[in-house]
Amino acid sequence: MLTDKQRIEEMHRRVQRINQKNAAARSLGMRVAVLTAGLLFVIMVGLGLPVIGDVDNAITVQGMMASIFAYNKYMGYVVVIVIAALVGICVGAICYYVKKKNSL
Repeated sequence: MLTDKQRIEEMHRRVQRINQKNAAARSLGMRVAVLTAGLLFVIMVGLGLPVIGDVDNAITVQGMMASIFAYNKYMGYVVVIVIAALVGICVGAICYYVKKKNSL
């Protein structure tokens, strides 16, 4: 049989575990929201770049093109920006896990 003091200590431990689980869930939700907002921002900037840099007197290359995206001016920007964002996310995740592993 537990004494009153032991019951109170057990109750405090349970409350602390529940609070830790809730904090972890909020933290994960915040990370997902920030990541989604960042990716949307990068994609929107990528879609806006061809419009920003669109010049009427641009030099056009005749004949064979060196890019698979030569006929669609948006795709080259979008692919480069998405790849850069994914590389940045991967590097950030690796740094996070290395820091977490070193702190143990």
